[in-house]
Amino acid sequence: MFDIMKYAEKNHVEIDVRPGRRPVVWEFFVRDRQLDLVQFTQIHERELARAFDQNAYIEMRCDELIANILEARRQQKLA
Repeated sequence: MFDIMKYAEKNHVEIDVRPGRRPVVWEFFVRDRQLDLVQFTQIHERELARAFDQNAYIEMRCDELIANILEARRQQKLA
């Protein structure tokens, strides 16, 4: 799996990864303490089976969560 600790540090968030129950393989919780915001996603077996590079796919899904957090941070700065 990609380096979650470095990813979290780079994006100034906390990431909690939990194993899921079939058909869910992983559950990811991305927390931004500054905004008290949590983003959540589940990754299913069928998604990983179709992915050419599973690590890159997981990182891409985390990037989607981070994008939501970054947008919320931007909105807070504008307010």
